[in-house]
Formats: sequence, C-alpha cells, structure tokens
Amino acid sequence: MSYLKDIDTTVKYVDYGGDENNGRRRYTGRKHLGDSIRVLYALRRVDFRMCYVPNGYKVSQIRPSTNGISIRIDEWKDLIEIVIPAINERFPQFANAK
Repeated sequence: MSYLKDIDTTVKYVDYGGDENNGRRRYTGRKHLGDSIRVLYALRRVDFRMCYVPNGYKVSQIRPSTNGISIRIDEWKDLIEIVIPAINERFPQFANAK
C-alpha cells in the first residue's frame, strides 16, 4: 500500500508519454519502486515479483523470480479507481493500512 502513489505517478508518466518532447517519444526499460515492484515501460505493465540474488552474484545483480503477477496499465487504473476504493468502503480497517 505504501508504494501505490509512487506506482501511480510512474504509470501516469508512462501512459501520457511524459517527457521533455511532450509525449512524442516512448520510453523503454523499467523503474524499480521496491524490492518486488517494477513498471515496465516497453510492455506497459506493472509487474509484482519477488526478487533474488543468485548464488555467486553481486547484490547489484538482482533478478526477478517467476513468482508474481503482471497487470496491464488499464488494469492498474481499474485497481486504483474501482477495486481499492470498494475494498476500503467495505472494510474500513484497510483504508488506513500503510
């Protein structure tokens, strides 16, 4: 829950094509927002994965595992605008979760 605002800001940046050229250029790559959350620009997805460092590798050589999910940008918007508010309305104790 603590990453929602950061993820949403990055998704909006990807969705609107935000850059110094006013959206004429597409971005490729990914931005790590935590140990297991990435916004994949080229694929236009939000990826939730567990990450690990293989034996014998440096800490900077982190790899995503196969455990996780990947959702499209439009699914992310539905999650933020519809699903999370519905959960918070139905279960008020989750509305203050950090």
